[in-house]
Amino acid sequence: MRRMNIIAALVLAAGLFSCSGASSGEAEKSVAPPEKAPLKAVVSLAAKSVEVTMATTGGKEHTIVLAPCGVNQLPALSVLKLGQREITSGSDWVGPYGMFTAGNPTYTGFTGGWHSHTNSTYGKPTAQNLRFSVSFDGTPLEDGGTFTGKEVSVTVLNGINSNDTKGERYGREVLREEVTYTFRDGLMYVRVVSTSLEPIEIYQYYGMQICGFCDVFTFRGADGKDYVMDTSEDYGCPVHCYDIYGTRDGCSVHAHLDTEGLGDQALSDPEGYAFCRYYGPGNGKAYYSLINIRTLYEKGESLSWSGYYEFNY
Repeated sequence: MRRMNIIAALVLAAGLFSCSGASSGEAEKSVAPPEKAPLKAVVSLAAKSVEVTMATTGGKEHTIVLAPCGVNQLPALSVLKLGQREITSGSDWVGPYGMFTAGNPTYTGFTGGWHSHTNSTYGKPTAQNLRFSVSFDGTPLEDGGTFTGKEVSVTVLNGINSNDTKGERYGREVLREEVTYTFRDGLMYVRVVSTSLEPIEIYQYYGMQICGFCDVFTFRGADGKDYVMDTSEDYGCPVHCYDIYGTRDGCSVHAHLDTEGLGDQALSDPEGYAFCRYYGPGNGKAYYSLINIRTLYEKGESLSWSGYYEFNY
């Protein structure tokens, strides 16, 4: 299992010194930095939902809701509350798969995520949730409730069909996807480990995505340059990219990709290691391109990636 190697830390220091009434022999006094407000989580294991409220890295309160989403009803990022703005997801933040069983090439869109058997938001499911578990400050929860502390971790295990096994109620699962969301220090960390149940070929997989609500995306290239694009047209970042920033109406999202696993971008698209697509006014999405080369995964082999999301306003 990999351990994420990038941890964002916010350190606030305030030093106060008063000369009033102090003798020359008195030591300078300082005030310790204020402790961060605790993280609060409202958990419903039965509903497979977690509502997390914590301070952003900028010190403002925000709320992130994980709940069953889309036609597949996979627990995922459902609602963001940033100040007075409430944003409901209309698509997936953890990407679906373009795949088929080995030797049966069927290029008919994606399965998993929010994608149905028609490769849209309606139709028959192509995935199902198999397990939903929550730990708070390292202790697994057996019941729901409201919890206050430093960290909450949510693990979601999903079974995914391929393009040539979808179509029935859930079709035949060919991949097990484990997504772990960990909330701490104002960030939402995400780690995905997906394991094949039989030989499969994946030809397209984006993995980490920013779903809608942004007008402008900035792709920070490994060359140190920023590639800025408004969402009125499609764009592909031509260099390795590990940070995507999206902004709109004073709200911002930062999607950071770790360089481990698929994050090394060895299977990415050189014409767009990361990219954005325009789907209508105020509805641009940004993606990493983690697999763009037809890749065989034998039974029991895994793919993985990790990173974090940072929201501010």
